[in-house]
Amino acid sequence: MPLLPFLLILAAQDAGTVEALHSLGGPSPGSLLGYSMTWVSDHDGDELPDLFVGAPGVGVRANGAGAAFLFSSKDGQKLLSIMSRTENARLGSAIAELGDLTGDGVRDFLLGIPGIVGEGPEQGCVRFVNGKSAQTFNQITGVQAGEKMGTSVVVPGDLDGDGTLDFIVGSPGFGGKAGNECGAVRAFSGRSREMLYEIEGANRRGQFGQSLASLPDIDGDQIPDCLVGSLSSGEVTVLSGAFGDVIHVIKGNPANQFGKAFCSMGDLDGDRVPDYAIGEPLADGEEPGCGKVHIYSGRNGTILRTIEGAVPDAKLGSSLAPLDVGSRNGGPDLLAGAPGKESGGTCVLLDPLSGALLMNFTGFYEGGEAGHAVVGLNRMDPLGLTPSQAIAKEGALLAFSAPKAAGSGGANHGSISFFRWKPSDSDLEESDAVGGLLAFSATSASAAAKDVLENDLEFDQEKWKKVSDPLGRWTLWSSVKPDLAKETADLLNRTYARLDTCFGNSGLEQALPITLVLAGSIKRQDQVADALHRAFQKDHQRKWIEEGRMWPNMLNRELLFALVRNDQSTKLIKRPEVQLMHFAVHLEFTRRFSAFPAWLPEAVSYGLQDELVGEIYGYSNREGWEELSDDYHSAWREKTADLLNAESPQLPSLFGGVNQPFDQKRAYERLAFGLWLINQPPEVLYSLSLTLIAKRSRLLSPNNECGINDATQVLVLRNTLDGNPIPRIIKYWDSVSLAGGPRARRASAIATIENVVGERGLLALVDKKGSFRLITDLNKNAASKVLADISTGVRILEKTLGKLPLDEGETPPTVFLLHDGANYRYLCDEAAKATPGIAGYLRVAKESVGFTLPRLPFTAYFEDKTTQEESNPTLSALHNIAHLWLRKAYGELPLWLKEGIATGLEEKVSGTVYGNWNVGGFIWQWTHGSWRKRAKEFVTGTDDVVEAYDWTDTPLGTEPPMVKMVRPTLFDLYSYRATTYREEMAHMAFAFAIYGLEKNPGGLKKFCKNLKKEYDANWITVGRFEPSAEWTEGAVLKAFGKNYYEKFPEWWLEQ
Repeated sequence: MPLLPFLLILAAQDAGTVEALHSLGGPSPGSLLGYSMTWVSDHDGDELPDLFVGAPGVGVRANGAGAAFLFSSKDGQKLLSIMSRTENARLGSAIAELGDLTGDGVRDFLLGIPGIVGEGPEQGCVRFVNGKSAQTFNQITGVQAGEKMGTSVVVPGDLDGDGTLDFIVGSPGFGGKAGNECGAVRAFSGRSREMLYEIEGANRRGQFGQSLASLPDIDGDQIPDCLVGSLSSGEVTVLSGAFGDVIHVIKGNPANQFGKAFCSMGDLDGDRVPDYAIGEPLADGEEPGCGKVHIYSGRNGTILRTIEGAVPDAKLGSSLAPLDVGSRNGGPDLLAGAPGKESGGTCVLLDPLSGALLMNFTGFYEGGEAGHAVVGLNRMDPLGLTPSQAIAKEGALLAFSAPKAAGSGGANHGSISFFRWKPSDSDLEESDAVGGLLAFSATSASAAAKDVLENDLEFDQEKWKKVSDPLGRWTLWSSVKPDLAKETADLLNRTYARLDTCFGNSGLEQALPITLVLAGSIKRQDQVADALHRAFQKDHQRKWIEEGRMWPNMLNRELLFALVRNDQSTKLIKRPEVQLMHFAVHLEFTRRFSAFPAWLPEAVSYGLQDELVGEIYGYSNREGWEELSDDYHSAWREKTADLLNAESPQLPSLFGGVNQPFDQKRAYERLAFGLWLINQPPEVLYSLSLTLIAKRSRLLSPNNECGINDATQVLVLRNTLDGNPIPRIIKYWDSVSLAGGPRARRASAIATIENVVGERGLLALVDKKGSFRLITDLNKNAASKVLADISTGVRILEKTLGKLPLDEGETPPTVFLLHDGANYRYLCDEAAKATPGIAGYLRVAKESVGFTLPRLPFTAYFEDKTTQEESNPTLSALHNIAHLWLRKAYGELPLWLKEGIATGLEEKVSGTVYGNWNVGGFIWQWTHGSWRKRAKEFVTGTDDVVEAYDWTDTPLGTEPPMVKMVRPTLFDLYSYRATTYREEMAHMAFAFAIYGLEKNPGGLKKFCKNLKKEYDANWITVGRFEPSAEWTEGAVLKAFGKNYYEKFPEWWLEQ
């Protein structure tokens, strides 16, 4: 064993074995080698991750200029040197690895240089350095003298969804609204280097941004988050990576250096939210200055455990890093530095749940501060670093630094030591510890998986039907209705036949089969989960089984297993057989190739679904199961063709791993690629697949990422597919038929309904600006007057909210206003033929007085004198046209807002309102003209209680009771679903709309735009648009101004 500046002490008999690998020393006195360090991807081709190290004290031509070095973890050889020549620049104070920004197939580096001089001293900057040549290719400089930009840097992942790793930079000296040195952090796009957002510290001299660390998504938006330290104020802030919103603020004692170090720890408490550790190195415990490490819940920021140092002045918690090798409780252990005050310093390995000391490394150099920085290679590394199979057998890599270690030339040379650690758990096999990552063997877990259900004596096979592929490649267990089971087996047979054609072979019949389950109830799913739990003993396997049994689908590539549940609770999975087929495609790639880039089977599945089903119903990583529109599943071809016509995709936009959240635009691009690929000559897909897996650094668990970077995948695609395939894909899609899609069906439905005009001799009139049409059985004079009245309301809409965006030849919003019952019933029958999916709705409407088909867009109103003692057909038509107009202009707005605007237009045109929606009971004649008065009473009254009519369960034609209720507020309005009529909320919606239409049209327009933006970003595939009251309130204030809640009632008082 080589001599290292650490004395190894094992703290527990079963802690495992440690091998010292090599040690590196700083180049000169004062170098401070190891001040910062991080594992990076393999840069020297030895299939091992390398170590990137900062030495901010290095002086080449100037003191404290700083440097950074890239070392091979295999033998410690220096691979790259990056030097500064500016005095006191302190290059290497913070370092990180970016993606491949230069396109040379090698990841690049980001270096913080907080001491660089700009407009004044210590303005700071971050520098972009080529990972192959060490040449600088870009730089971002701070905006203030003294802000020390680049004191900290972190690359949490892709924050803006463009497929490129983004980065966050700390400027603790920044002076902002809170005062001098409040600090700031800025997030930047890795692709464009443009700033995404800036967050200032909240405390004067708090030095927000002194330290940074990445954190997996804890707020549920599928985007990585971030930890930010404010050392001078003793605070650690958990920021949302998406927009920089504050999630939690953890406060400690600044005198104890609370927040000097922190790190993500994965989900330790089993609540599905990642937790984190924070160090407090100067805290007193049983010994003074021993230091503490606190483990916090990511869900709510509460302390889960505090671990206290055992040695006086040890400063435990000065550095922290997770080390996950799949041992013990299945979660990561914790590396913690205790650089000490008088001794050489120590590094310890801790169990974060029990606090037990597993390993202790004591520094060799007196005052060297061993443990100033610690790093461990983790199996859940967010950036996909993947060590080789050799490390898999031998253990995990650890590295510790002692930046003040003395050298032959004097003090503070700095030193780094490498170790390999292998736990001694009796059940920790090669399939568990692969350099801290799970390995996969096709003869281990999956060998048992194929026989679990069949050989488990406790599994009640009589409740299940089993069907197997003739070639033994898959087995389907089903407990659903026989017709669905048969359809599923038939679809699987056709899918495999098509895959055989694409791969050019029959698919490795000798390999293990995949197990597919179609469960007809939660009880049946639990039976399967129980059988799996009995069969598999590994912690990570059992954890997945227990979590999976709560969800309507289960997919595990390691076990070659998938399940989809079909019962009353899973109605939103409209085609369970297609979802299971989608999982089968993923598992078939795993069966053939083991770990595989997940984007390719995803794309192939989309192509196969399009060919074999005609619509897309199966996808991966969609958050929840949403109520999707009728046309969604069949619109993929049209949407994909539209996308290709609008822009030419880039190959990297296709890529993504097994856990990448579903993105609709990316899904369309993958359909484009997948459909084209499966229609290429046989064996093209097979050749591409073999070439891709040849680029894996080692054999990985199929449930983990492959570690093939984007640049490598681009080269593979270009080489295998004879150049960039995108132009050929676009040309192929020019020939793809769109017949039968939603657009074609919509045009056919419109034509069918418009034929009613000629067939029934109706009059069709068009608004002078083309904003809507009126089709009626009135005579021309009466029809012209109706047209003019509706036009008056539409002009108000246009003046307030802008011109209606209609393409040439597009059907404008159209209202049928009919007085002849025969005409109305004929229209209902023809509309039902044109839109069979909602024929039931139209059959009910036929017995009523109207219907609306917003997607066409048509609405109809029948003035039935036998059921309506009082009515105003013109205002009812205007009301419905307003709904269609708003939908065309702004998409799916909240229903309360649409109803408010529609009733507001009625009142502004005629002084009355007749569009009381979903009302069963009697309407007093006088109430039609009293909406302003009633609205004013609800808005401006001072009593806490109001009286209002209650239409709940009121029979048709009967008088509703007047009841007392709590006075409604605007915040109440934001939660009003408007699916039932409530007088107080209807008048609040009316009041809101009238204020916007008359007092602040600009605010109303901005509010609608903000709603459309929110819908397009987060609700586009979901059902009714009902944003939370909290979000709506924020959008209202942004649109109408922060003093809206004062101005709104003041204006109504004047009415």
